[in-house]
Amino acid sequence: MAATIKQQILQTLVTLTITLNSLTNNAYVTGAAAGADGTAAEIWGDWVLTLGSLTPTGTPVVKLWLARAPDGTVYEDIPSPPAFDAFAGAFSLTTGAGVKVAVLRDRRLPPGLFKPVVQNVSGVTLAASGNSLTFRPHSMQSV
Repeated sequence: MAATIKQQILQTLVTLTITLNSLTNNAYVTGAAAGADGTAAEIWGDWVLTLGSLTPTGTPVVKLWLARAPDGTVYEDIPSPPAFDAFAGAFSLTTGAGVKVAVLRDRRLPPGLFKPVVQNVSGVTLAASGNSLTFRPHSMQSV
C-alpha cells in the first residue's frame, strides 16, 4: 500500500527576538536563540520579514543566516560576512516608500538550536520601529 505524504504546518508564527530597529545599511545583527519545537521532523521553515516604513534604494535585500549550536549550548562564531553554508536566503524588497513584507519559503532549518543573523543591504537605515522577523516551522509526514 502506498503511503500518503502530508505537510504538517505549525499554525502560529514564531516571533524571534532580534533588534532590527534602526539597523544601518550593510550592518549585521544576531538574534536570540531559536529553533523548531524540538521534533526531528521539523526541518523546513517559512520566514517572514516585516519592516517599518522605509524607501530602499538600488537592488535592496535583507540577508538571513542561521548560526548553529551543535552541542545545544555554544553557538558557532559568526564571522563578518557569515559563512556561506549557514546562508538561508535573501529577502527581496521593493524600492517604493512604505512598509515592507517579504517571505522566504521552505528554507532548511538546522537541527537543534540556532540564532538568526541578519544583514541590512537595503541601501538605507531600517525604520526605528515596526520591524520583525518570524518563522513557521513545518515538516512532511507519511500517513
